[in-house]
Amino acid sequence: AKPSFYLVMSLVWAGSFITEAPTLGWISQKVDGSYAAPSMRMAVLELNGTTVAALEDARSRAELLLSSTCDERHDGDTLRAEACSDLIFDEGVWQTTYRMAVPGRQFGVFADNLPITFEQDSHYLKTLDGANVEPIAELPEAPDIPWAEGIGAAFAVN
Repeated sequence: AKPSFYLVMSLVWAGSFITEAPTLGWISQKVDGSYAAPSMRMAVLELNGTTVAALEDARSRAELLLSSTCDERHDGDTLRAEACSDLIFDEGVWQTTYRMAVPGRQFGVFADNLPITFEQDSHYLKTLDGANVEPIAELPEAPDIPWAEGIGAAFAVN
């Protein structure tokens, strides 16, 4: 594996999940003929909960891992728990898949890219039998838009 080095790691996204499965599938797809980026740096960590606060509690540990040398992972490889991986997407195929070792029932995925930018027609995280695994909480959090309720009320009244 060729070592990677990031001087400054920019955490773009984190999601918390809950599962009973010890292994899940991570999927990255080409969208409109190409991957959103040639690779994605990721850490999978056990969490003490599935809230935004649990993600924030693990953030410094994730950033430390993501700023270190990470293992390259290619199509079909396993992403290790409590470790950093550089997912290298196979430009020769429309979809690159990985197995993900889950560190515990409640876990977080921390990445330098948004996983939904790699979705053409399949969700990025699935059980091995194909069911989608959706995040419970995410960073950054969805913005609190105070005017949204007003717009909804205007439609209800009119």
